[in-house]
Amino acid sequence: MYCFEKTRAEGKIEGRAEEIVETGYEFGLSEQQILERLQKN
Repeated sequence: MYCFEKTRAEGKIEGRAEEIVETGYEFGLSEQQILERLQKN
């Protein structure tokens, strides 16, 4: 069960990171700005 919960949590984090990257590109942010937002979140 622990492995499933860990995998699920990692999936949520990965999904959130993808959202930040996609939104950053939509708003015309540079890769550096997107990276800074990922590190902050």
